[in-house]
Amino acid sequence: MAYELTALVGRPDVLARTIDRRPVTLNDGFALIPLEPDWFAAFDIRPSDLDAVLAVIGSLTDDASEHGPVAYLHLETFGGTIDQTVVVWTEGVVALAAKVEDADDPLPSNDALRLLGVVAADGLDEFATLGLGRHRETEEWLADR
Repeated sequence: MAYELTALVGRPDVLARTIDRRPVTLNDGFALIPLEPDWFAAFDIRPSDLDAVLAVIGSLTDDASEHGPVAYLHLETFGGTIDQTVVVWTEGVVALAAKVEDADDPLPSNDALRLLGVVAADGLDEFATLGLGRHRETEEWLADR
């Protein structure tokens, strides 16, 4: 089953300092701002390009991360393939930057969520604790705003 999410994740008050979009409420006081393909096209970058994400999105999150950590998650799975590009900014610096394209490698998305302060509920990982499985595609999150 395919899954695709590209978003900024953090506390709503911190995300409000990044880009001018209303966040979607997640569990445990967290939120996300979905980033659809048109948003990336305006900057002429791909959501999986770690260097471009660090440059472009980092310029939008550095100051915000002085108020709390901000994560960028690009998670894509399809037919046994995986693509994860993950960055976390804390106190104006990059605390984690990872790109994984092999399903056998450890996946950094839960590490990123832990850096945000997400605590996994009993029997769940951080991803499931936040309810990030609610939708299968980034565009479906837009209806929740």
